[in-house]
Amino acid sequence: MSSDDEWLSAVLAAARSEEDQALERARAEALAKGKEPFDLDRLYALWPWCPDGRLSQAQRERQRPELARSWATDYYLRHPEVMTLEDFASLMRELQSQGAFD
Repeated sequence: MSSDDEWLSAVLAAARSEEDQALERARAEALAKGKEPFDLDRLYALWPWCPDGRLSQAQRERQRPELARSWATDYYLRHPEVMTLEDFASLMRELQSQGAFD
């Protein structure tokens, strides 16, 4: 691995760590305020047309940790005003109808 590759890996790891910390802080604050905890299976049940549905079951299972992290980031960090998964799924369906995901 070249020094450039090592540097890039270190930068990406640091950024990921910062993102993880921000997500955990947002999650703790949201739960303290009464926000419904994030649950990927519940999101899928509330939003059957979720873009993740384009993946095969095997792909979804393989990518589950990253998919959960991505949707939790949207739920806790990008939409802190949304307090329930039902409202979040409704917002995501609206955004999807406007072409945000497809």
